This record gives sequence, structure tokens and C-alpha cells, in this order.
Amino acid sequence: MKKTEFRVMDNKDVTPQFDGKAIAFIKSRKADHKIHAMAADMIEMALSRNIELTDVIVDGGVDEDIDRGVISDFCQTLDETEAVMVFVNNIFAFTTDPDDLFKFIDMLMNRPVLLVDMEYHHTWALECPDDSESDED
Repeated sequence: MKKTEFRVMDNKDVTPQFDGKAIAFIKSRKADHKIHAMAADMIEMALSRNIELTDVIVDGGVDEDIDRGVISDFCQTLDETEAVMVFVNNIFAFTTDPDDLFKFIDMLMNRPVLLVDMEYHHTWALECPDDSESDED
């Protein structure tokens, strides 16, 4: 199976080229007020890019990896909202297994969505060929 090409940018360098919806995922066992603060930061960033953050999914489980039921809910919400962006508190919260993580990122890039990591200040985007440079004169 061919892997999807993607690029990683600093969050401040991301300029939206579309309006749409976003969902957020937070993996944390922190106190509710801290989770609400994380969600508020995600909402603020989405609004600054003319994106409506419609859902925040929280996994407060004790395991390092995300519960399968939560992943199912996440994917269902992604499909239902037709989100163009996904905000996460930390991309490595999905799983500590590199193969599983890249498979998950690959799945998101094939939607395609922008994947915004709030903790590390990175945005993952599908790598599209640059059509502006052409051999034709």
C-alpha cells in the first residue's frame, strides 16, 4: 500500500483556503477546567481561521492508546460533520505505536483534513503537487 505524502507546518503559518467545520479530540485525564481551557484554545484557533469547531471528543481513559470505542465515535463524527480540520491536544495521544500513528494520520490525510496539533504547534496537511511550475512555456 502506497503511503500518503504529507507535510508538517507551524500552526501560525497555516492559512485556510476554505470555510468549513472542524472537530477536536482531547486525550487527557486532567481536571475538567483544564480540558475546557484546551477546548477553548482550539475553538479560538478555529474561529481565527473561519472554521466552525462543532464537536470536542474527550478520552479520559487511563491507557496510553485511545479506546477503540472513542476512535469509532471520532471517525463517525468526522464523517457526519464533513470536517475539514481536526484539532488534537497532542498527536502522540492517539497512540505511542509509530506504525499505528502513521496509519491513523494516513487515514486522515486521505479524507483530506488538516490535522492541527495544539501542543507541538504543528499542522499536518496532504502534500499536493505544485501545479504552478510547468514545463510548458
